[in-house]
Amino acid sequence: MPLPVALAPLASPWAMKAVAGAATALAVYQAARRARWSDARPAAAEATLDAVPEGIEWGWSRDAGRARADARAGLRGQLRWGEDGPGIAMDLSALARLRLGLLKARSKPFRNPAR
Repeated sequence: MPLPVALAPLASPWAMKAVAGAATALAVYQAARRARWSDARPAAAEATLDAVPEGIEWGWSRDAGRARADARAGLRGQLRWGEDGPGIAMDLSALARLRLGLLKARSKPFRNPAR
């Protein structure tokens, strides 16, 4: 049975993609509403990030087959809309460390060349 002319625009590829997008958005919205958000964070981690001073610092060191890179960044500020308008307080802290070390080569198991 052919599709009635009045419903033809609803069967277009764009309409199908819009329906799929709306269904995905609805599923994400429902999952976000049901999720249990917790503001509890480890006190030691919060204290460490609060102690990061403002600015960016990084370093690199090498010794006896080992290499290490450290990085730290801290930014605190405010963003306001208008002179006395509402705003957002920002506190960005990041710590990173990368350690590299040389490993000795593994010995290969003996293979019989006659096979």
